[in-house]
Amino acid sequence: MLLLSCTQYGSAPLSHMQVGAGDPVYTTYCAPLERSTYLLDEGYHLRINDPKLPIEFTTDNAGNLGLALAEEGSFFLNIEDFYSAPEINLSYPDMVKFSCQPMEHLDLNATFVVHSSRLAVLEITLSNRTRFPRQVTLFPYLRHNDQEFTDINIEADRATFVHREKADSWTRNYDIPHVEVVHDLWLAESDLPLITASVEGDIYKSSKSLEPALDMMFSGDSEVLKTSLIASRFTVDMQPFARKTIRIVRGVAVNSEGLSKLRKQADELLAVDLSSYQEKNEELFAHLPKIDGLSDQNRRLYESCWVMMRQQMMPPEGRCPTLYYLFSREPQWGWGHGGQVFHESLTMLAYALFDPNMAMSSQRLYARRQREDGYINYRTGPYLDETIEVDGMPTSSAPWYAWQNLEIWKITRDRQFLEEMYASSKRFYQWYTSHRDTDGDGLCEWGGHGVLESVRDARVAVWDEVTSPDRVEALGLNCMLVKEASSLAEMALTLGLESEAAKWRMEADSRAEMVRDQMWDEETGFFYHIDQVDGDFSISRRDDLKRKEIIGFLPLWAGIATKEQAERLVNEHFLNGKEFWREYGIPSLAANDPYYNPKGYWNGPVWVEWNYLVLRGLIDYGYNEAARELTDRVATGMTQVLAETHNLWEFYSPDEPWGGWHATYIWAGIVNRMMLDVARLP
Repeated sequence: MLLLSCTQYGSAPLSHMQVGAGDPVYTTYCAPLERSTYLLDEGYHLRINDPKLPIEFTTDNAGNLGLALAEEGSFFLNIEDFYSAPEINLSYPDMVKFSCQPMEHLDLNATFVVHSSRLAVLEITLSNRTRFPRQVTLFPYLRHNDQEFTDINIEADRATFVHREKADSWTRNYDIPHVEVVHDLWLAESDLPLITASVEGDIYKSSKSLEPALDMMFSGDSEVLKTSLIASRFTVDMQPFARKTIRIVRGVAVNSEGLSKLRKQADELLAVDLSSYQEKNEELFAHLPKIDGLSDQNRRLYESCWVMMRQQMMPPEGRCPTLYYLFSREPQWGWGHGGQVFHESLTMLAYALFDPNMAMSSQRLYARRQREDGYINYRTGPYLDETIEVDGMPTSSAPWYAWQNLEIWKITRDRQFLEEMYASSKRFYQWYTSHRDTDGDGLCEWGGHGVLESVRDARVAVWDEVTSPDRVEALGLNCMLVKEASSLAEMALTLGLESEAAKWRMEADSRAEMVRDQMWDEETGFFYHIDQVDGDFSISRRDDLKRKEIIGFLPLWAGIATKEQAERLVNEHFLNGKEFWREYGIPSLAANDPYYNPKGYWNGPVWVEWNYLVLRGLIDYGYNEAARELTDRVATGMTQVLAETHNLWEFYSPDEPWGGWHATYIWAGIVNRMMLDVARLP
C-alpha cells in the first residue's frame, strides 16, 4: 500500500491552539536538530496538568524551572491558586507559548524556547487589564527536588552554580560519554528592579516549602554556598493597561570554560526576536501530511506525534556521520539515549512522509556500520556499537530491514537509496539465514541474546513459561524472513535484476509454505512457534507452545496465510473480545491467557508498532473495516493518555487509558501511519 501523495497542511495549526490541561497535546521541548548535541542535551517537560502544583518546566536531573507571583501580600503559586488556568497557544518541538490569568484582570503570556541543547529562554509578559495601577511581584525560579546546587556565585543579573547528573547503570556499563558535574547559568535582565539571591534550606519537593522560601529569600546575601532553590524577583509597578516583559535564560555547560562561552550566547538570547523560532517551525511543519475528517482529539494526537518524532532527530556526531534518532531525549535514560535500533526504525515509515531525507539518512547509518559478512549490530549510536555476544554469537535485531527500506523508497522514490539499501539488505538477509538456522531445516530460530533479538524482550509468555527463543522455530522470525525475501524480490525487480528477483521470490514462497504447513494449528485456527527438535507444539508439556500471542497475526502482514486461515484468524481471534479485540487495541498476549497483564510488558499491553503490522495485514487481506476500527481504538486510548499526561509512551493498556513504562518514546509515532493508511482506504 503506497502513500506517495499527501495534501500538505499549508497553514500553521500548531501556532493557533487553545488547549488546556485536559486536552491531548505533547508538552516536552528539546533543542532543534541544527543546535542539538548528544553530550549534555537538556530537555524540558511543561507540567500544567496538576492543579495542586505550580506551572513548571520539569527536567529529569537538572531541576524544575517555574514561576510564582504575589500581589498585596497574597501568593499565587499553584495552578489552583490562579484566577484562570494556563492554556497552550502554540507548541512545536523546541518551543511553547502559554497564557493564563494568575490574578483577575492580570494576563500572563509566556514563550519558552529551547534554543540549543544547552540554552533555553523564558519570556514572560504581564498585562494589567484594569484602569487602576497595581504592583505585582514575579518570581521566576529554578528548584531541584533531589539535590542542592553548589558553587554558587551571584552577580547583579545572573547566577552561576553546579548540579550533578549521575549516569545510570546502562550508560556506565557501555562507557557512554556522560557529564556528571554540570555548570549552570541563570540570567535575568530587565529595566525593572532586580535582585537575584538564594537561600539555604530544605530540598523543595512541594509548593508548601517553596512559597515561604520565595517570600523570605531575598535578602541580597550573595555568600550562600549551596541551595536547592535559585530565583529572581521582579517588583513590577504597572500603570493602567500597561505591559511589562521579562526574560530569563537558563544554560548548562560541560565545564567552567564552556560556561564562559555560554555567558556570551546567553546575553545574546536576551535580545533575540523569539518570533524567528516560530516562523522557522511554521515553515517546517507546513509540510505535514494532512488527513481530512479527523476528530479534534485525534488531530491533536496526530500533530503531537509529528512533534515528538521530529524532536528525537539528531545531527551527525561521534561515529554517526549521518543524521540519526534517539528513542527519548527527555527524560534521558541510557537505554533510550544510546542510539537507534532497526526494529524501532519502523517509525521511519511514518516519518519519511514528513522528512524523507532524514528517514533515508537514518537507514543509511545501518549500512555504514554493517560488517563485511552482512551482520548489523543490535544498536547503533554516536558512541556505541552494541553487539551483545552470547557464546560467541552476536545479537542483531528483528529482520524487517529490507521491508523498511522498501517502504521508505516507495515514499522517496530515490533510486540511489534503493540501490544502496538493496545491497545492504541482501547481505543482512544472507547473514541472518546462514546464522539462525542451526539445524539446517529451512526454518530459523532466534540467536545471540535471543530475547532481545526477538524484540519482545521481557514478560513473554513462551520465553518465561515454556522455553528460550533459541529452542523453537520462531514464528515471528520466519514471518519476518518471508517479508524480507519478498521485499528483496520487489527491490530487485524495480532495479531491473529479474533473475535475482525470481530467486528471492522462490525463497519467500518456500519459507511461507513451511510456515503455513508446520506452524498453523487447524484445531485452534492460529499460528504458533514449533519445537526445533520434532516440529510439534510441545516442549515440556503437550501443546505448551500454543500461547496466543500477537505474533500469530504476522502471517497476515507477511502474506503467508491462506484466505481460509486469514478468515479464521480474524473472525475467531482478532474480533474475539475475550482474546484480542480489546477496547484500546490488540494486546501482545490474548486476554484469556493466564499470563495476561494489560500493564505488563509483552504479556498484554498494546504495542503500537506491532498493531501497525497487524493493520497492514488486515488491509492486504481486505478487512478494511476491521483496520479502521483498530486504528480508532488505538488512537482513542493514546489520546486519552496524552490528555492526562501530555506525553507519548512506549506502550499502552488495551483495557483502560494508561501508558508506560517510558515516556517520549519515538515509535509511538507510528500511529500516524496507521491513521494515514486507513484514511486512504476506499
